[in-house]
Amino acid sequence: MSISQRRVPTWIAATLPLVVLACVAGLGFTPLRLLPQNGLAEARWRAQGIRHYRMTATLSQGWLLSEPWTVEIRDERVIAGTHTLNGTPLKAIELRVAQDRLPVSKIFRLIEDDLRTPALNSPQDLPTLLARLAPPLRRQLDHCAARMPAVAYDPTLGYPRGVTVYASPCFPNGGWTVLVTNVTPLP
Repeated sequence: MSISQRRVPTWIAATLPLVVLACVAGLGFTPLRLLPQNGLAEARWRAQGIRHYRMTATLSQGWLLSEPWTVEIRDERVIAGTHTLNGTPLKAIELRVAQDRLPVSKIFRLIEDDLRTPALNSPQDLPTLLARLAPPLRRQLDHCAARMPAVAYDPTLGYPRGVTVYASPCFPNGGWTVLVTNVTPLP
């Protein structure tokens, strides 16, 4: 009897680190990997020291879709913009929308805000977070929970090339998309 008692703790001691390692490695396959990915990409972008650049992007908010815009951004402020297809200047309202969504630092902030939604301020927020992380459980936990965003980063400069923030099924006009087709650093 004393031999089997010694084997159980040894067996547990040997497998427990493997189970913990498997759980930690499994986080890399869940949407939780997006938060450190976003931070690393933002650090790569900031390390470039690009303060003045031209960006061509298409964006949508709910059911509104813009044609491609080319905007010039200096110190994270949109200073000029044109419609890429016909070269006409952006209207004042379009420049405000571009300022709200297109500077790279704003895109990073918007991604992070969505990744941290909902903030776990109460026990009622936990089912919504779990529903976002595990879409197959959405119907049982919170049918209004939005999917986690889909983000692709430029491998060289680090800026977000494509971002899709999904709307809640209960509020379909809340999603937005930014597709960046070109970023050119300027002197």
